[in-house]
Amino acid sequence: MIVGGVGPIADVLDTLLLHRDAADNINIRTSYLHLFADSMSSAAVIIGGLFIYLLNTYWIDQLLALAVSVYVLHEGSQIRKESANIIMMVAPPSVDINRIKAIIEQLPAAMNVHHVHASTQSEHDLHFEVHVDVRPYLALLNTTELQTHIIASLAKDIGINHITLQFERGLCAEKELVWRDG
Repeated sequence: MIVGGVGPIADVLDTLLLHRDAADNINIRTSYLHLFADSMSSAAVIIGGLFIYLLNTYWIDQLLALAVSVYVLHEGSQIRKESANIIMMVAPPSVDINRIKAIIEQLPAAMNVHHVHASTQSEHDLHFEVHVDVRPYLALLNTTELQTHIIASLAKDIGINHITLQFERGLCAEKELVWRDG
């Protein structure tokens, strides 16, 4: 109990320092979980030791170990899922392609949106690629204003921060809204 009480002081201090930034960064969240689990394990050792010493209840040790394990497995699975989505470049469920299509196609110069690709590069970096058919009156060389409007709208309304646009006029045979992760 004495060793279990002295050892986690650094873990608790480090956990408190990381807590603020853990929500914004998966690497910090992983370190935070590790240190928090160490702190919880140390607290479980102290509590278990007191119960065993004072009440002679040995089963409490297994119960506390199970509780800490369940918590770490649950939180770790969330981090694993988020990490796998980043590695696989999966678009987050918040990306609604029909909404994106509506935002772009409401602009007077845009006729059709197709070949949509969205991917997550990190927890704060969403990439988006799309083909945009423009109206016949707009010269493909003069798409800068349309590009500026689309980028501003998608950044503001959807939170996409890396956008690649391919402007065309009748280049793709398929005009259906094709969606691909990655």
